[in-house]
Amino acid sequence: MNAKWKMLAYAAAIFVAGGLAGGILGLNLARHSVTAIPSQSEIAQKIREHLQSRAGLSSDQIQKIDATIETTAARLEAIHRETMRQVGAIFVEFHARIAGPAALSAEQRRRLAQIESEHRQRLNNPGK
Repeated sequence: MNAKWKMLAYAAAIFVAGGLAGGILGLNLARHSVTAIPSQSEIAQKIREHLQSRAGLSSDQIQKIDATIETTAARLEAIHRETMRQVGAIFVEFHARIAGPAALSAEQRRRLAQIESEHRQRLNNPGK
């Protein structure tokens, strides 16, 4: 009976460790993928792959509509960049509003400035 409980405890510990490792890895990957803006070529490639795998388009069909795919990818990239710029501006305004002496201590304002710096760095160097 004692060996059975030990085995159950080991299995539970392995399960918990796997869950924690997966969660940490997932959060790290999500943090990097959220700020990475895909390039026009990456967007176009995803569209091509999607049309081939899901809609069954042939390479010849893809080639015929490639100019439209490229135009669409360029528009999507521009919208994504503009959206990220607007989101960044909203956070800068938000941080400025809460950073007043009545709301935050000097140490908290310093930490907030560090967070802003890290966000700007991630936006300027996506995927790093």
